[in-house]
Amino acid sequence: MSKIKEDVVNEIHKPARRNFLWRRVQVRGLNDLIQADLVEMIPYARENSGYRYILVVINVFSKYVWAEAKRCMGTKVKRNIKAGLFKKGDYVRINKYREAFHKESKLYIPTTYLLADQNGQDIEGSCYGEEPQKTLHNDVYLIEKVVRRKRNKLLVKWLGLDKRHNSWIDKTDMV
Repeated sequence: MSKIKEDVVNEIHKPARRNFLWRRVQVRGLNDLIQADLVEMIPYARENSGYRYILVVINVFSKYVWAEAKRCMGTKVKRNIKAGLFKKGDYVRINKYREAFHKESKLYIPTTYLLADQNGQDIEGSCYGEEPQKTLHNDVYLIEKVVRRKRNKLLVKWLGLDKRHNSWIDKTDMV
């Protein structure tokens, strides 16, 4: 394996850092901030009576958590999401990495970055300083798929970029 391939593989599979400072989130009311996640359980649908998804919703203000098993996630189902699988006083597990809350008097302001792509267009949102990682080979891009072939040229779709970045490359340029 070439050095470039080895470096790209190491960058992609580098373990993510879990413990770092987060920005302060201000929640001003009961339904001000709700976090939802959809767990895909498609390989286990046969054992779960055809249920393919688990919808988990957390109300950040009241710390009320509920989950609901779903057979399919069409647009009708997404609009009619029901709440209330858990009763008041039920014990739930939120995150295996969460620890007891320790209050401190120090105020920490984590570093956050606003990112822009190579064309200078802003990327929506921001990220913490621990999330982005520096690349060793900034001229190496990953190919998601080959769209068309023409002799020794390939029209490729680049991983993580939209279709307006598709481009023709020589077969010999692939690493």
